[in-house]
Amino acid sequence: MVTKTTTLISRDELSAAALESVFRQAGIDAAVSGQGVRLAMDGLAITATPVAERGYVFLSVVLGINSGTTSEQVLELCNRINEGLAFVTAFLNEGFFQLQLCWHLDTAAGVTAEEVVDQARRFRAAVRGAVQKDTEHVLLARPMSFVQKCLEPAFVEHAEPRDAGSDPSFKVVLDPLNAGDLATAAAEAEKLAARCPDLDLGYLWWGGALMRGGKLNEARKVCRRGLERSRRKYMLCGRLAEVNWRAGVLGDAVYWWAQAVHCLESVPDQRGESGPYLYLQHVAVGAGEPDVAAAFGARAGQIRPGVGLDAPSAQSLAGPAWSQQVPQLRDVLTELRARYAKPRADGAGRKVQGMLIMTAMPVPDAHVLLTQIIDQQLKRGNEVVKDVVVKVETAGTNLDDRAYAYAAVRQAFADLGGADLVDRTERFSFQASNGNRGYYYLAFDRPATATPAAMASAALA
Repeated sequence: MVTKTTTLISRDELSAAALESVFRQAGIDAAVSGQGVRLAMDGLAITATPVAERGYVFLSVVLGINSGTTSEQVLELCNRINEGLAFVTAFLNEGFFQLQLCWHLDTAAGVTAEEVVDQARRFRAAVRGAVQKDTEHVLLARPMSFVQKCLEPAFVEHAEPRDAGSDPSFKVVLDPLNAGDLATAAAEAEKLAARCPDLDLGYLWWGGALMRGGKLNEARKVCRRGLERSRRKYMLCGRLAEVNWRAGVLGDAVYWWAQAVHCLESVPDQRGESGPYLYLQHVAVGAGEPDVAAAFGARAGQIRPGVGLDAPSAQSLAGPAWSQQVPQLRDVLTELRARYAKPRADGAGRKVQGMLIMTAMPVPDAHVLLTQIIDQQLKRGNEVVKDVVVKVETAGTNLDDRAYAYAAVRQAFADLGGADLVDRTERFSFQASNGNRGYYYLAFDRPATATPAAMASAALA
């Protein structure tokens, strides 16, 4: 409990360490994180960051957005929140495509400890009120950490046969783009995007021309628009990563390369595109993770042998700034390796022991989808055991409910056993041409190096 006092803490004295002390004395779980303090308040992860030169403490919380949500839906929710609530301002963070709620606590004239805690609690209540305005289920049930955000696939990848050589008319974009006539290339790419709104290439080239011209914010908006409309996603995710890298927003760049990997690995044929792995390979070098870097390089070589980044890009990516600006970078990189690029200790691929397909609508014949999933795993060097458990379930409106999904996984794979069952199960998204969509969950065998203690610690409560 905070003792009531009129003693003012000056804005210059209100450091992260001082804030941590204030909140802990009030019985609030607080810990210094970067330049601010991370608070755990009623299940919310709130960040309080002192900005002495401007005379305020910045309170913020980030809420994840459900897959399939459009920018327009998020902006509409922001408007409802901003019109109806005090102590909170909502805006769309384009970088991570997430909703951020914030408030500025004025400290210019000094502030008491009691006022700091009171404002934080009012902000917490306002955040609760903001969530209640989400009548269209735009927001995820729980806020997501940076690692969770990176590891959660946010998009559904579709097979797209059209490429740069599919249509001779694409030359009206590519010729000026390759010649450095960025204005012409952007104008022609915009026309292509209007003519073929479900094709990623128009947005990709348009955004690329804007990026090369230094118009990074415009490039972000174009690529985001393309993600909402086009069938193929992974190249647009990669372009967004590159845009944020050039802008120096390194956390956003890591997020988008992770999303590019998820999309790329969710289709059976990667069509020789290894870009996300090549970028992340050199990021891992800079992060001091040589084993991860080697694994990403090997995976890139499997997809497209003999291709690498140019020397200046590789050198720039391998610098120390990534670890300095992205504290949880190593966790993201190692988890991506474990999911997509880590060979087993015994040199063999992983074994798929269970397959659970959950869809929004009934599937008359799941044989085609099952065949595609099996072919994809075989191409990755994995094995599908002969007695693999196969379940198909129509989840309906529960499709995106994580608690429902975890219960379904435990029930479907109950015979596979182990406290680490959920940890060994990975989720992939898909969408059918008839509009049906869903996820498939694969339960893999336990790594030979796993110990009972490690398995217990990996279990999901």
